[in-house]
Amino acid sequence: MINKTTVILFWVSAALLGCNLSNEICSSSDTERLFYNQLSEQVLTLTAQKREDHYDGPMIFGVTKVRELLGLIHFELESIEKIKKDSVNHQSLCTGKLNISVPPPMLNDVNLSRSAQNQLNIIQYAKQLSIYNSINVFSQNVNFSVISTGDGKKPYVEFENTAWVHLLDEIVTAALLKPTLDFKDLKRVEQSQQVAQVAEPIIHQEKPKEPQDKKLEELIDDSIEPEIINEPPKQEPILPVQSSSPSFDCNNATKPTDVTICAQSNLAILDNQNMSIYKNAKATDPVATKEVWKDSIKYKYACGTDVECIADIYKKSIQRYTCIAKQKSCVNVAPF
Repeated sequence: MINKTTVILFWVSAALLGCNLSNEICSSSDTERLFYNQLSEQVLTLTAQKREDHYDGPMIFGVTKVRELLGLIHFELESIEKIKKDSVNHQSLCTGKLNISVPPPMLNDVNLSRSAQNQLNIIQYAKQLSIYNSINVFSQNVNFSVISTGDGKKPYVEFENTAWVHLLDEIVTAALLKPTLDFKDLKRVEQSQQVAQVAEPIIHQEKPKEPQDKKLEELIDDSIEPEIINEPPKQEPILPVQSSSPSFDCNNATKPTDVTICAQSNLAILDNQNMSIYKNAKATDPVATKEVWKDSIKYKYACGTDVECIADIYKKSIQRYTCIAKQKSCVNVAPF
């Protein structure tokens, strides 16, 4: 009897130990780190693809910048459980609740950026993906697989969830675009302030008090010349000064060509003209515009710090964008 009890207890203990080991695999710190890396790489791949969809995209959506922003977001898995174990393939199917915390300043920047682009608030966007929000924390139950190689090496994680990938991509994209949008908004605010200064100031003058005694008027000597009140000179209208800042934020400029553009007002003006016409062309024919954009970016950065070369590339790309926007054939345009 004692032997049977011992055997039963042995198998129960083994089963419980196996269950605990499986749960430990699902909830280990290595698993959470691998989960974070897997999700981050998927977001990085999606966000990096936007480099060719935006003006100055390579500078805005650099891999390093995307990684830095993802590093500010806190990932946490909780309530982790094992759903199923496949001993043959050394695979455990796990489930848990994924919480992602976005720093409040970043979340505020994201919503400002999306509002400026007439996009949904990021919380509303998350709800469309069935991801729920509480203040700055986004949550959703997720499934993932932990696969052991069986050779003593660390396991790896498989996780596919398009909802989370798209949400994080939208957060990172909006945060990266926000400095460029802020820069343009700042110029508009400055111009509106200048326009406000054009209005002539209202001068408040006290009304002359009427003499209480009419007899006093008779005592006034007519020979005394009335005091001449000098009116304040009218202010000349302050005309808005043409901006010599390029379309991108010079604080983020690191490439020699971009630094040169920021230092040369004539190049900055050309850059703004180029971006404006680029937008018109993209609205007309995005495919043709993208091809011109690729060539112009390549040749522009090949100029290095040569001011005349950069200006020449800008002028040629402006000609091409104008042709696309007006749906004309530009056979006489000089090659880059």
